[in-house]
Amino acid sequence: LSLSLCPQSISNIRQDKNYFNPSPNMASNLFPVSRLFSSSTDTAIQLPKRFINYAVVDAFTDTPFKGNPAAVCLLPVRQDSHWMQQVASEFNLSQTVFLVRTLAAVEEEPCCTEGSEQQTIVIENSGNPVNPIDGDNDFDIRWFTPCSEVDLCGHATLASAYLLFSSSIVSGDLIRFHTRRFGILLARKLERSSEEGDECINRKRVPLEKFMVELSFPALSSTYYDSSGLAVLSETLKGVNVISVRKTANDDLLVELSSEEEVRSIQPQSDEIRKCNARGVIVTGRACEQSGFDFISRFFAPKVGIDEDPVCGQAHCALAPVWAKKLGKEMLTAYQASKRGGTLHLRVDTTDRVYMQGEAVLVMSGILVHKQ
Repeated sequence: LSLSLCPQSISNIRQDKNYFNPSPNMASNLFPVSRLFSSSTDTAIQLPKRFINYAVVDAFTDTPFKGNPAAVCLLPVRQDSHWMQQVASEFNLSQTVFLVRTLAAVEEEPCCTEGSEQQTIVIENSGNPVNPIDGDNDFDIRWFTPCSEVDLCGHATLASAYLLFSSSIVSGDLIRFHTRRFGILLARKLERSSEEGDECINRKRVPLEKFMVELSFPALSSTYYDSSGLAVLSETLKGVNVISVRKTANDDLLVELSSEEEVRSIQPQSDEIRKCNARGVIVTGRACEQSGFDFISRFFAPKVGIDEDPVCGQAHCALAPVWAKKLGKEMLTAYQASKRGGTLHLRVDTTDRVYMQGEAVLVMSGILVHKQ
C-alpha cells in the first residue's frame, strides 16, 4: 500500500526526528479517525507492524515534474532484494533507491539478499578510513529500476541527499553513501542565496532554503568501438552523422553525433536498442553556442526497463571525461534533452572523479506498509 501526500509535507518531515522509524501515530493521521478506532471488525483498520517512509524527488531540476524522478525509501533495517525489487516495480520510476543507516544495517539486521552471504567491506576514502559507526551521516544505498538492481545511479543519489539535507535527518553538509561496488560516494550540500523570498507552508512564512547537492562519483572510462556494431540501430540513427562510437566501462554505447539538433531529433526504436551489444545507448553532441551548455545527451536503456532516462547521472560519469578532453575544459555544463530535461554542472579532476552538481525538488511523500 502506498499513500501519497502533498508536496508541502517537507515541513512535516523536518519536524519528525524519527523519520527512519515512523510510529503508528504518524500513520493515524492518514486514515479517518472513526475507522481507526471503530469497535467493528468490519470497519476498523488494522495498522501494520512496520511503516517505511518514502518520498518522490525530482532530481537535476528546481521545477516540479521536470528532471528525473526517484522514489527514496528510508528503511529502519535492511530488507531483502526480492522485496525491494517488488517495491521498485510498483513505483515504476526509472529508479527507486533504498537507504538504511550504516549503523542500523550492521547492528540490527543482517543482509537478506537471496543467494548471497553477508559481507563486510572495508573501504578507504582519499586515504582517510571512514568508520560508518562514528556518525549519523553514513547510509547504505541500493538502486533498482522496475526490472533489476543497478550498481550506480546519479539522479537517485542526488534525490536521496536532497531529502536527507532538506529534512534535517542528517547534520552538517556531508553524507557518505556506502555502495556495493563503488565504495563510498560523497554528497555535499552547497548553500546558495534565494532570489525568491519565503515560501508559505501551512499558512506560515518560512525561509525558502536554496541549495545544490554535489556528488563525487567515479569517472567511467570508455574506449573506441567498431562502428559496424551500430548496424542494428539503423532506424534509431537514421539520417544522422555519427562522429565516433565508444564503449563505456558500464557496458553502454556512447555515440557522438555532429550536432545538438541531431541528438534532439533521434526517434529511438526500443526493439533495436534491445538487440545491440550493450546495456544501453548514450547519444551526445556539442551544444549550440547560444544554449549556455557545453554538450547535450540522451540515454536509452530498454533492457533495464528504461526506454529513455530523463536525466542520467551515471551516463555523465562517462560523458564528462570525454567532453572535458575534447573541449579542453575542467568545468562543464550539460543538458540531457529528454522530454522532462535536466541540467548538470560537472567537474572532472585528475583523480578519476567526476563531481556533479544539481538541484532537486520534493513532489510527494508517504508511507509504505510492509507486512511481515
